[in-house]
Amino acid sequence: MNAKSRTQNVMRNVSFSLLCRVIDFVFNFAVRIIFVRLLGEEILGINGLFTNILTWLSLADLGFGTAMSFSFYKPLAEKDEQKLSALTHFYRKVYGIIMLSVLVVGLLLVPFLDVFIKLDAPIPHLTTYYVILLLNTTVSYLFVYKSSILRADQNEYIISTCSTVFNILKAVTQIIVLLFYRDYRLFLIIQVLFTILNNIFTSHVANKKYPFLNKKVDLSKKERKDIYQNVGAVLLYKISGTLLNGTDNILISMIVGTVFVGYYSNYLFAINSITGFITVIFSSIYGSLGNLLNDKNSKKNEEVFNHLVYFGYFIGCITAACFIGVFNDYIRIFFGEQYLLDNATMLVIVFNYYLSCICQPIWTFRETAGMFKKVKYTMAFAAIINLVLSILLGYLWGIFGIILASAISRIVTYFWYEPVLLYKDIFKTDVYKYFIKIGKYFLLSLIALIPALIMMFVENAMLFLLIIKLAISGLGSLILFVLLTRKDSSLKSLYAIVLSKLKKGEVK
Repeated sequence: MNAKSRTQNVMRNVSFSLLCRVIDFVFNFAVRIIFVRLLGEEILGINGLFTNILTWLSLADLGFGTAMSFSFYKPLAEKDEQKLSALTHFYRKVYGIIMLSVLVVGLLLVPFLDVFIKLDAPIPHLTTYYVILLLNTTVSYLFVYKSSILRADQNEYIISTCSTVFNILKAVTQIIVLLFYRDYRLFLIIQVLFTILNNIFTSHVANKKYPFLNKKVDLSKKERKDIYQNVGAVLLYKISGTLLNGTDNILISMIVGTVFVGYYSNYLFAINSITGFITVIFSSIYGSLGNLLNDKNSKKNEEVFNHLVYFGYFIGCITAACFIGVFNDYIRIFFGEQYLLDNATMLVIVFNYYLSCICQPIWTFRETAGMFKKVKYTMAFAAIINLVLSILLGYLWGIFGIILASAISRIVTYFWYEPVLLYKDIFKTDVYKYFIKIGKYFLLSLIALIPALIMMFVENAMLFLLIIKLAISGLGSLILFVLLTRKDSSLKSLYAIVLSKLKKGEVK
């Protein structure tokens, strides 16, 4: 099992994962441009809608995925091979049932697909497209318990590397298919094939690294009961999360029109790509943070949290500035003028993204601390508020209203409540300093966005000007935010850590 220090593991995982994300983005972006140009807005909208519908089938795992990762932390820290073997054997059975459930429930939805689709003219083979995407969702659970133990043991870089290699092969194959055949069905079949190959290979790597996992060891009844209790707590949390994050495309399709799902998905592709980079950074510390929380050092935990909070606002401000400054140019140049949304909708999309960045430290501590029972009702309230507001505001203001509803529901629920729980249960101190801190960060972020807001009104359809506007927006925001927070202890500490690692040659 992993014997490196927490810092070494984090730096290695982040470095590998970020490099892999860059490579993935380049190839996925190339695929998307060709996809939009050759298959058109209707297929793009259908692809976004069906993908969103199928996210609901992730509920079939009943929260076992989150509970599984959490259950691995302690036996890995204690090098308890017997317990790890028993857990793996248990989750293998569970995920066999989950795969079958996803397939069956997904097929039962086929007769109701027309309810979600709003198009001017019918598209042939819709059921076939949906079933192939359903198969891809089903096989994504194949050997997932093997990748989870790698991640929990702070070996995220292995998963990232395997995923990137197969993503490159998939992207190249899909581009060839699009250029020569323009066949969406074949495009999807290739996606299924490489999902299977990636999972099989990752499983093989895990078997080599942890040969004891193949031993058949049964969990005790008490241990199974503990897992089921955690799953019960996670289930409501998971349902709420899906309601909160997995309804936008469905509501846009039903209220505004399915083609508008395609328009929104072009913005969402860029947002999700950058979110992926940020998620990599935070997910790469899950194993180390889980290990740190086991030490129950409240002061150290709070210190790490403060650094992560600063980083969340820092990276959120800079990347949001880049989006604001060049989003319209990005759509106009790579996809076409007809795919543009209005500035108000674009800004609320970016604001939702910014919220996800500044909430990442909270989510990271929530996941690694296993606070599912205490936040499940908060997530449920957020989901209900989001659904009601999305419908009301969707009919009033279209896409803008649906996305604004998501932002409002987050702000009035877990955005403020989960930090209260963290400070009470984990840090054992008052939370008021945290709210003062984030209030200051938010106001400084608004000031730092000024260069980007100016660039937003400079219309452009040339790539080299896009790059110039991107530099002005991003660097302007970076300089302003750093200057405005130059006395912040978290900035000084993070700078010292990075400088120290660079001197030691630990950051390549």
